[in-house]
Amino acid sequence: MRRSGFLAVFLLVLSAPFSLAQFDTSAVLGFVRDSTGAPISGSKVTLVNLATGVAMVTHADGEGHFR
Repeated sequence: MRRSGFLAVFLLVLSAPFSLAQFDTSAVLGFVRDSTGAPISGSKVTLVNLATGVAMVTHADGEGHFR
């Protein structure tokens, strides 16, 4: 019993670095449209991570799509 407990803790410690960074990238897709539903081409889109303050800026294409 004591040996299996040690083994469980040992394996947990070895796996810790792999559990810290599950996601290192992501993507946000969307559309920019006016109140009539028409696309707004070239509009500036800013995504802000409120926890870190990091901001990413992109522009919508001719059909209002952004990524």
